[in-house]
Amino acid sequence: MQSGTSVSNWSINRNPVWVASLLAKSAGYETKNPKELYDIFSKMTYQELIALRARKPLELFFDTQLLHLPCVESSILDEEAVITDLPFNLYKNISKDIDVIYGSTSREGFLLIAGDTNETLAERHGRYLFASDLRFSSDEEGFVISKKIENFYFGDEVINMNQILKVAEFYTHLYFEIPAIFETECLIDKTQSKVYNYIFNYSGQRNFMKLRSGYYNEPGASHADDLFYLFKGSLIPPIYTKEDEKIIDFMTTLWTNFAKYGDPTPDWTDSAVKWEPSKKHNMNFLYIDKEPKIGSMPNNSAFHLWKNIYDKYRKTDI
Repeated sequence: MQSGTSVSNWSINRNPVWVASLLAKSAGYETKNPKELYDIFSKMTYQELIALRARKPLELFFDTQLLHLPCVESSILDEEAVITDLPFNLYKNISKDIDVIYGSTSREGFLLIAGDTNETLAERHGRYLFASDLRFSSDEEGFVISKKIENFYFGDEVINMNQILKVAEFYTHLYFEIPAIFETECLIDKTQSKVYNYIFNYSGQRNFMKLRSGYYNEPGASHADDLFYLFKGSLIPPIYTKEDEKIIDFMTTLWTNFAKYGDPTPDWTDSAVKWEPSKKHNMNFLYIDKEPKIGSMPNNSAFHLWKNIYDKYRKTDI
């Protein structure tokens, strides 16, 4: 699971009929009737469907603009549902032991700040700094928690382009790093699964997404940069340095060892590090960089901030 998990706040469409109505409206139809929406979309070609563009209106919660996401499905006669409950609820009842690798990049948020301006950041003032997978007894309670988050990341400073790297850090934690740790905790708590955690921090010639974001001279790795050290792809030319080649060899060996043996660094391999799975109350992270190392959880204080909030306010119903 790389840079995103099923309990990430952006992974599920919590209001599918409304989102569908926004897409239909972009094609000239005004309806929120599910049957009418079905009739509209079922008559479109796939070219017409993927050409639809819509934007969610900015609301109180800090949700992403992602539209095409899975949703929790209703029971329909003679149809098999794929997702029958929120992933967090499914994880609470999970019983299968399936080993897994979870990871994220160190600067995931670079991708998301690429289009930010003082104007887009100003739109967030007076709104929550978290997504709609949380629920509060009142708007006032929500704003108290939002202010707590704002103080943690920005202190007394106004959120604007002068604070853009702090905004990127906030995005990294909220959308990627912390949800991966939450899901890791679920598996360790409920199963005997071996769970391996990593942070990809390497910056080289193949950090294509960081280059696109406009923050290439900053240290660390942007969202999806790790993919270009696992796969050749066709987005960038196959040019890389000797250091890049070492990272490519290191990562592809880890991933294929895990696929073949269930262990990224079996005892009999000549690996630079021994990557042990995380344990309850003892998270274990592989930091992938020029010199890979094993360490503890990154950003421990941010984790506890978000954990306390989600433990108390997580929305567990549809």
